[in-house]
Amino acid sequence: MGDFTVAPAELATVSGELVDAGAGLAATTVTAPDMAIFGPWAGAAGADAEPATTDDVNALLTALGGAVIALGERLAVTGQGYEALEADNGALADGIVANLTGGLRTGRPNGVS
Repeated sequence: MGDFTVAPAELATVSGELVDAGAGLAATTVTAPDMAIFGPWAGAAGADAEPATTDDVNALLTALGGAVIALGERLAVTGQGYEALEADNGALADGIVANLTGGLRTGRPNGVS
């Protein structure tokens, strides 16, 4: 079985990169084509699809960017939660050690009369 490690600093770095990438994606827009370039036949058919198609593509880019930003933000929260959990576990372990160490000296656990 492989080792599992968490590097909160790396999570923070990747989080920032995801947020930046998502912002770039959300800011990307597609310009609707000029239907005249397609001539009278294809241009008339294209007029039925535009600008709705371009608007939908732009909405998709905005939504995808927002999703990537949300992933980055959640990754940052995950790293912060991991650090907080590790601090809490360290304090708990210190308390257990102190309780056991005190119990060894007195013959009973701390807090037991």
